[in-house]
Amino acid sequence: MGNDEQRDDAELLSVIASSPAALEQFYRRHVNDVTRFLARRCNTSEDVADAVSATFLAVLFSAQSIVNGALPRS
Repeated sequence: MGNDEQRDDAELLSVIASSPAALEQFYRRHVNDVTRFLARRCNTSEDVADAVSATFLAVLFSAQSIVNGALPRS
């Protein structure tokens, strides 16, 4: 996983579908921020956990589209 640690998000997203290590690194890099964001918007800790899971599942399924610019960038 050492190589993935040096990749930026775009590089990680480009290989997430074929690299569990890339998904893990992306998850570790963003899970705390995503959790804090969702905790302010969900009613229960179970809802937060479900939303975090759904968020990263969506990343897994749409990573290549994100890289190719199908979704707006901030």
